[in-house]
Amino acid sequence: MKKNLDIIKENWQKIIEKMQNEFDISNISFETWIKPLTILKYEKDTLYINVPEEGYIPYLKKKYEKPLLITIEEETNIHIDIVFSTPDDIKEKTKITRDQKSRYQNAGISPTYTFDNFVIGSSNSLAHATSLAVAENPGLLHNPLYIFGQSGLGKTHLLHAIALYIIKENENANVRYVTCENLMNDFVNLISFNKGPEEFKIKYRDVDILLVDDIQFLSHKRALQEEFFNIFNTLYENNKQIVITSDKPPRELEDVEERIITRLAWGVPVDIEPPDYETRLAILRKKEDNLGVSLDNEIIKYIAQKITTNIRELEGALGLIIAKERLEKISITLNQAMELLDKTIKEEDLNSNKMQKITQIVADHFHLLFKDIISEKKGRNYSRPRQIAIYLINEKTEETLVSIGNFFGGRDHSTIIHSIRTINEQLKVDKELKNIVENIKKKIN
Repeated sequence: MKKNLDIIKENWQKIIEKMQNEFDISNISFETWIKPLTILKYEKDTLYINVPEEGYIPYLKKKYEKPLLITIEEETNIHIDIVFSTPDDIKEKTKITRDQKSRYQNAGISPTYTFDNFVIGSSNSLAHATSLAVAENPGLLHNPLYIFGQSGLGKTHLLHAIALYIIKENENANVRYVTCENLMNDFVNLISFNKGPEEFKIKYRDVDILLVDDIQFLSHKRALQEEFFNIFNTLYENNKQIVITSDKPPRELEDVEERIITRLAWGVPVDIEPPDYETRLAILRKKEDNLGVSLDNEIIKYIAQKITTNIRELEGALGLIIAKERLEKISITLNQAMELLDKTIKEEDLNSNKMQKITQIVADHFHLLFKDIISEKKGRNYSRPRQIAIYLINEKTEETLVSIGNFFGGRDHSTIIHSIRTINEQLKVDKELKNIVENIKKKIN
């Protein structure tokens, strides 16, 4: 009988490729974060995965740990835990005490993200300054601190930096970092094991600093909102520091109770915008320095010009080129770098364009605006065309449910499934709908 390790090793390539497709991972992200991963060892139902750079670990844990676990189980029927590690993990790259390391782990943070290695530019200088002020005077200034901006601009970095600073300066401070998703998991687990919401509240209100990442995922979760409201009040009334991140300002949070939105807006909402060209260059050069590599300066400039909105994609493009150099043991030229990045970006743009074109054709058929189709507008005049667009995108493209949901304003994959099933069922009995869909298909073709 084959051992679990052998089964996973044999299926590793299938696992990571399926993970890319199922969870809508871009080619740049796949080449940078997932493809370089290798299996280090398997011990006591735990798979140790080799990561090329220690600095990758916090992001891999946050973004890809759960998708990887799900895909391994689906592909092999093996239920395991995952630890991202490096072969020389025992050697500390940063000189921290054993007590500090334990406190970092208990707080849920990594020593990788500090204020020192946060690249400051015009787009994020205010967020950096207010974060540092909070770290120096927790509970006294900007409480709560609310940092918002699109994904991949450094919000999580600042949360970790605040936590690290406070832990180093105050050995008695009780610090807890958590994503909103993990907050939900904790809540569900405590309820499932009949421990009740009281234990959940104690876990999160008995802290000096609470940092919650991606608070927008409170949306539609009424029971969790109630518990979060109680935790927030307890901490605030006791002058404990609260730091929140989100992809949108408080007033734009969807289906979150007004009393929570009001409290989130009590402090200082600070925006992080996409970095300008000079900041993008500085980020890439800082990353080069951290990785101990040196690329042609023209390649660095090209990456900074080509990728403008997301630091993670920016670093991912750099990582893709470095990975190709290391794998093929060559020095990449500017033309090779341009060809590599253009091919990757064009593939992603093509998928997005297909969804846009189908949606625009549906919008035109119903005499609606494109933005109406992907908006939150309710009523049959909007919901029916939206469901038809979702149904056709699912039929005509290879997009994942997650990708389609993101395209339609970040809708949950269950909503996408419901739309597809609704149109499928109605097509069996509704001749008028069948004619409409057939006419739109002709326009698409």
